[in-house]
Amino acid sequence: MASKSTVPPKPNAQSSTKTNLLALEGLRSLNKFFLYTSIAILIGILVSLISVGMLSVTASVLNNPLAATQSAGYSILGLAAILFIAMIALLVFGIYAVLSLMLGIRDIRRSSLASAPVYASISKWLKYLVIIYVILSAIYLILVMVNFLTSISLSLTSSNANPTSAYSGIGGIITVFGVIFIILELLFVWKLSSMYKSLAPDIGQPGLNAASRLLAVGIVIYIIGGVIGLVGGVSTLSSLNAASELLSGAGTAMMWSIVAIIVDLVALIVLFISQWIGYKSTKSALRN
Repeated sequence: MASKSTVPPKPNAQSSTKTNLLALEGLRSLNKFFLYTSIAILIGILVSLISVGMLSVTASVLNNPLAATQSAGYSILGLAAILFIAMIALLVFGIYAVLSLMLGIRDIRRSSLASAPVYASISKWLKYLVIIYVILSAIYLILVMVNFLTSISLSLTSSNANPTSAYSGIGGIITVFGVIFIILELLFVWKLSSMYKSLAPDIGQPGLNAASRLLAVGIVIYIIGGVIGLVGGVSTLSSLNAASELLSGAGTAMMWSIVAIIVDLVALIVLFISQWIGYKSTKSALRN
């Protein structure tokens, strides 16, 4: 009797090739994610520097309106125009980065990498967190605008209305949503950091472990800066009791914001190093 062939079935070979290709495509997408986030962070550093300049000039004008010059107004308008362009670029690269991340995780969780099941769990978490963040951001902007416009409308139509109520109401909204956003950011970074750690041994790039640690350090510093700006700005605006205090209060709030932005600049530099390490590591893995 002729012996049966021991050659593996062809479909299994095709399946193995497919999973290897998925791992390769996933790494390419993640490489783009690291690149886009690196560029976005550099733009964020530019935005922060421009914001410091704008806030410094504006705060000096508000604290001493009589000393305001026409050149100060032109400086604010020029910086605002550059800031607007930079913010659009930041949004575009941010969207590309998130899409690349989602595509990359989708592919590697279906690949033959050892930590594929871990990536499947991380993928679900990140997807839900992004959706929740986008929805809450839209609600936050709507509430702030409605509260502000309502308060301003009342102050214009009623002589007894207090215009500072707009700032106290908005301060409460900013506080609540600020805490929620911080929690979401911590969860997002926690899952992203765990992905870096799992990916490091899978592709033989220990540099991703360093990227994971720097990512955690960077986001903690960034949140500290956000808390400084949030507490300082909200407490200043909430303490206003009369319309005559609006200008001086806004100037004080802007000085708090400058301090927060300077702290965030340090965080952005740390985050850039983290993402650049990730970019170089995934690029090295693709070459091998």
